Amino acid sequence: MHLLDESIEFSNNLLLSGNFDESIVSFPKSYLETIFKYEKNLRKIIFELQPSLERLGLGSSCILHDDEEEKSNPFLLIKKSDILDKAREMGGGQFVDMLWATGLAKEILNSNKDITLIVPLSIRNIPDFIKRKMNNACLLRRMLNYHIVPGKQLLSSLKNNDVTISLYETNESINNNEFHESATLRGAVVKGFDIEVRGGVIHTVETFILPIEMDT
Repeated sequence: MHLLDESIEFSNNLLLSGNFDESIVSFPKSYLETIFKYEKNLRKIIFELQPSLERLGLGSSCILHDDEEEKSNPFLLIKKSDILDKAREMGGGQFVDMLWATGLAKEILNSNKDITLIVPLSIRNIPDFIKRKMNNACLLRRMLNYHIVPGKQLLSSLKNNDVTISLYETNESINNNEFHESATLRGAVVKGFDIEVRGGVIHTVETFILPIEMDT
């Protein structure tokens, strides 16, 4: 398990136990340092998104509120964190950070259903029109949802030109295209596929993918 996710899981279970005052003395220093560093980076992401939210008059409506969520099940958190751990381990750290910043990571952790994550490995050198969409919090959340597919969807079980349905609000399909020595998902080259973990399956692609209506 990645140290960051291990630190978050440890602190979450500590808070759920109700014995915070007694247990904090044994809290590993490395965990604190890791969480503080992560918290700083996460705040930076949210800070950059906030102006877009305010301009749209949406407040934080695109980010799930705690009082709208079901009470977290610590056993589900432990199980589901594996898919986020693995996504980060495979090079999708920035993608996972965005899932946390938009509230989607917690939705994943609180769900008892398997999912398929299509993980972009880089946000560098992406087209400007995609960067502009990432500055809009609601569009970013919708774009991230396009990378989440309900259930375990193995690419090896798909034929050329088959489609799979994402969690995007209009149930937008994702095309699977096979070539001589490579495959693409909605035009993004697949770098790794069918990585099965507790909580679902992961496919990695070279960059973000967009539904048709946003691909302009």
